[in-house]
Amino acid sequence: MQNQEKIQLTIYLPMGTRTKLQAMAAQKMLEHPQKNFSAASIAASMLIEHLTPMEQEEKN
Repeated sequence: MQNQEKIQLTIYLPMGTRTKLQAMAAQKMLEHPQKNFSAASIAASMLIEHLTPMEQEEKN
């Protein structure tokens, strides 16, 4: 999945969820100041992490 072309996806989340994602991004930036993190990148990573095993199961 890592080598596939990336596209933009718009999703609607509760404000509290967005706030949690922003806090997670801020924490990651404190841990790794040389890197850039956003709520969107955190959410994308979570989606990929969740969907990749599902895709593997479908292939088998």
